[in-house]
Amino acid sequence: MSDFVEAIKVNTEGIEHLSAGFASPELCSECPEHQDESVGDEGHFSWHPCECCGSPLGGLRYAAHGFIAGGAICHLDVCADCLVFIANGDEPETWGE
Repeated sequence: MSDFVEAIKVNTEGIEHLSAGFASPELCSECPEHQDESVGDEGHFSWHPCECCGSPLGGLRYAAHGFIAGGAICHLDVCADCLVFIANGDEPETWGE
């Protein structure tokens, strides 16, 4: 298992499934598109660590969601590497360098 996948596993412990993108307002009131109509799926800049892999580097963050046992949903702000991994399963060639 790569360091990237291991970091995701550690940071998302207890989450059974990850999904990339915005959710409906009924599922996630934290999604930026529901708070500000000018926000689209192009992401937003943040200095906060990625909530999926834990990368401390500042950069664009995108909406993602975790599904927890019992049907609960949690909002996550994830980096571009995690967004691509969640959507396609592709790991970054360079991570943590």
